Amino acid sequence: MVYLNNKDQNDYKKRPGAYAIIENDNNEIAVVKDDTNDLFYFGGGVEVGESSIEALNREMLEEAGYTLSNISYFTEVGEFLKSTSGKYIEVMATIYTAKLDKKVTEPVEKDHHILWINPSEYQNKLFRNWQNYVLNLYINYKKSYDGAISRDILRNKFVFWDIDGTLVPYRFNNHVTASDSYENGMSIKEIEEGIFLKRKPSRFMQRVLTDANVTNKNIVIGHFINDKEIRDKQEWLNIYFPMIEERIWVYNNNSKADYIIEYCKKNNINLKDVVFIDDVIKFLREAESKGIESWHISSFLDFN
Repeated sequence: MVYLNNKDQNDYKKRPGAYAIIENDNNEIAVVKDDTNDLFYFGGGVEVGESSIEALNREMLEEAGYTLSNISYFTEVGEFLKSTSGKYIEVMATIYTAKLDKKVTEPVEKDHHILWINPSEYQNKLFRNWQNYVLNLYINYKKSYDGAISRDILRNKFVFWDIDGTLVPYRFNNHVTASDSYENGMSIKEIEEGIFLKRKPSRFMQRVLTDANVTNKNIVIGHFINDKEIRDKQEWLNIYFPMIEERIWVYNNNSKADYIIEYCKKNNINLKDVVFIDDVIKFLREAESKGIESWHISSFLDFN
């Protein structure tokens, strides 16, 4: 936890708290404005036996009458301060981002009003020093590039999905390579024994593909070493990813990027409308060098 100042000789009472930066779709955040025109975050102290999330939800009901959704940890900050009542307090604030969900009751604290603000216009205008520090962190965070993919990036695109290491975790029979393996990590013997049909899919990627109905079309593009591997992967996809009906199979030593380009030429698809997802950096770099927008599977970690 970052502390904004040092503790002096006074006796400070620890005050753990949970607070929310509440976002909307207009790049605004909601703050409390009280009857004295002070501005601060929704939230408050954590009571004995409460988790910080429980405290945040309770405070939201008391202060605004709303429930929250999309609650996500943001940061923690501490500050030693003297309250308006003269007490010395060690603020230990856990900050979340969230969205307003439903209004379920009338607020208990009648002097608390919701004010939607543009964060950049309210720098250093909140009530406490630690609150202004968090706001500056949030502004910088929103300006930063996190390398994450979103629905907007996939919207109306032709998306080519790798299979090994993307739709299914990359590990076979408790190994990632074998003495007679090829680049996919499976040994020839394992392929002949039908190892792929024993694989479990990535449940997360199943949810992503179900949710990714914003795309124009989803297409699997996967490497293979022999016909047995293709048959097994086709059967596996029919079971776990039936939403991807079209599949392109590329022999191990051939270029996925070249196959994508050829597919687009045959189907009159502009490369600007294409996204390629894979777990192998050299494939992504090659595709990107040939004009294909390319994303590593790790970019989906924060998809939801």
